[in-house]
Amino acid sequence: MPNAWGDGSTSDQGGGRTIYETLSHEMGHTINLPDEYKPNVAGRMLAGTPAGASWDPMEAEQPLPHFTLPHRMMLGWTQASWIKLYDFQASPGTMVDDTITLSAVESGLPAAGQFIGIEIRVGDGRNYYAEYRTGQTGEIGDEQLVPNARVVVVDVSELPDPPVISRPDMLLVPKHSDDNGGVLDSGQFYHEVDNTTPTFPSDFRLDVVSHTGNQAVVRVRYGVIGKPDPSIRPWPRDAAHQWQSPDIDVNNARNAADSAWANVPWQGHNNTVVAHIKNRGQLSAPGVVANFFVKDYTVGGTPETFLGTDTQDIAPGATVDFSTSWAVPTPSDPSARQHFCIIVRIDPYQTPTAPPVLEMTAANNEAQSNYDRFISATSTPSREVSYITVGNPYTQPTRFFIGAGQTNPLYRTYLQHWWLRLQPGETTNVRIMFEFAPDAEQSDPEIQKFREKYLRVPNFVNVIGLIEDPGDPRLHGPWLVTGVSAEVTTGKSTRFEDVKQDGRLILGRVATTDGIPVSSGSVVLTRRGKNAEDLGPEIAPIEQGGAFHAVVKEGWSSLECYYTGAAGYADCEMLLKGA
Repeated sequence: MPNAWGDGSTSDQGGGRTIYETLSHEMGHTINLPDEYKPNVAGRMLAGTPAGASWDPMEAEQPLPHFTLPHRMMLGWTQASWIKLYDFQASPGTMVDDTITLSAVESGLPAAGQFIGIEIRVGDGRNYYAEYRTGQTGEIGDEQLVPNARVVVVDVSELPDPPVISRPDMLLVPKHSDDNGGVLDSGQFYHEVDNTTPTFPSDFRLDVVSHTGNQAVVRVRYGVIGKPDPSIRPWPRDAAHQWQSPDIDVNNARNAADSAWANVPWQGHNNTVVAHIKNRGQLSAPGVVANFFVKDYTVGGTPETFLGTDTQDIAPGATVDFSTSWAVPTPSDPSARQHFCIIVRIDPYQTPTAPPVLEMTAANNEAQSNYDRFISATSTPSREVSYITVGNPYTQPTRFFIGAGQTNPLYRTYLQHWWLRLQPGETTNVRIMFEFAPDAEQSDPEIQKFREKYLRVPNFVNVIGLIEDPGDPRLHGPWLVTGVSAEVTTGKSTRFEDVKQDGRLILGRVATTDGIPVSSGSVVLTRRGKNAEDLGPEIAPIEQGGAFHAVVKEGWSSLECYYTGAAGYADCEMLLKGA
């Protein structure tokens, strides 16, 4: 920052901001908070204050405001018991009429029976937050709020956004014709209106009954949810699968034979993509449309390919499976397995009635899964290879950064590039490799101490993509786009032995490369046509001595034999020509 910043000279680049004001904003970026002032859309936190004050330094730092409640929660500066939670979707039909005392958020720990804020669940990845803001004598933050002593209601959307975002993740709730918007004084209120539902024209209302000193009394009212709400949950599925939706499954013969391959696409085979879509509202949702897309195993900015669509009816509170078939192409590079990201989008929904009833929110209409699994064989040098696709969605050149982390120190993860410079609209592939390296030197003696534990557990790898906004004149730094996960296990190299055909009967066995029969697992026998098309599978469990047998249908040109691997074994495959 130049010394002339904020001094009013001809060299001043501060735009009226002092060094210490600007520093408060830039320190927010240091702890990974995004700008809240771009793009310039309706509802920015600056726009809700008549005198131009801001409610968060990431929106505008000049009046030196404190962070909003959502930012405080992200940073771990609050406790769960300080927040009053409302999740109306969890209990459809619940009638709420509560009066709550909010303690000034600047005061920290609330008094007994009080809260510093309210969280209202709108949809997965979308919440409203209400807090009482008033400056405290002797403090610096919030001393210049104009107006002061207000209940502020913020709309937070944390859905997976593309790099070129359509809105800041935090906005004031909108002002309607019959309410006072997102900055409320005594006697004012926020009201969500639903004129298309004759029986329930009012879903949610928050009134400020009064405020004095460090307390504000608010009233929360909620009527029956008189709307449908088709929804699908975004990532994470769980702690190990950070970039996978719990509502998307990819089914195929391999994961039918071995659940360790659950939700992993099988290249060169027939797959079925299933989306579990729930109607969280109280009205039936006939004719819900879900569209399925696929793109490369990606950390951001890559194009999508349409897979298929499905239409189903969903009763209130019910979950219905939507699906499409997907013949995953064989990789162009046989030395590397290609991997994918599945996206499911629900079309914006309204009931086919007169008048139509709009869904409660479209914020829970999209999810995606970006995850894969590899086995690093031990009997021979084995580096499992894949590619991550990165792209630049901007109209100017920019830099893309890739970061990786793993859970098991006995493995290695290799990235071809840590960063790249991409031209406008450019996409490219970055090679990633995984390897089991138990004998590699470790810098931490604790790893050797717990080596046996690490030998028994898989390695979970997370890779994230970050991109610089070339239109940012101050270039604050790269921002998170998205990420991928991979589960890497290890096992002894395996091979097929003595595979024979006797009419429709297929016999053989699977052993390690040093000749020891495998003790568990399954073999998937995929019949191939003249053009190597998938004609359907048979699954044969491993028997005593590593043997397997199966009776397969006639009419195949070749038979692909695939051993799924099991605990302690790597997978393998071979091709049997037709008789």
